[in-house]
Amino acid sequence: LHSEELEHQRLGKPTALAVFASDNLSSSAYATEEILHVLLPVAGVIGAERDGTGIVGVAYNAGIAGMRISYSSGGPSQLADAINHLTKNGMDVGNASWGYTTAYQDNFDGSAFASSKAAILTAVSDGRGGLGISIVFSAGNSRATGDNVNYHNYQNNPYVIAVAGTNT
Repeated sequence: LHSEELEHQRLGKPTALAVFASDNLSSSAYATEEILHVLLPVAGVIGAERDGTGIVGVAYNAGIAGMRISYSSGGPSQLADAINHLTKNGMDVGNASWGYTTAYQDNFDGSAFASSKAAILTAVSDGRGGLGISIVFSAGNSRATGDNVNYHNYQNNPYVIAVAGTNT
């Protein structure tokens, strides 16, 4: 994404897993522009370079990777694969800006999501050489329609951090 306005906002470590569109899905799962509109501001807050211009990211020496998922293809195992990818590739933090909107759909006690539960536990206990990976989940965008993070095992898991924002 390039514009004169954003020219001075640069991310450090441009070769450090800067894969904003990698996934095992078809390239039509999400439009590239949609992904960039969501990920670029998050990536900037996390890893914007400390170069004396513009903003400085909270982890300005961080390498950043992005992974796409889909609810319509791939099934719950792809979600576990994405979390396992964090562990296998030495990531420090996983930021998941996705979640289910149907209450109790992502039930870790069911066999379909058991691999996700195991992947999170492995990431936080074994990732980074036993130091653990911090996994952050979006609390979602459906509170106004009655949704609640307590209805979702990805967000209410004791091993993850659920974050939310409000305009009020």
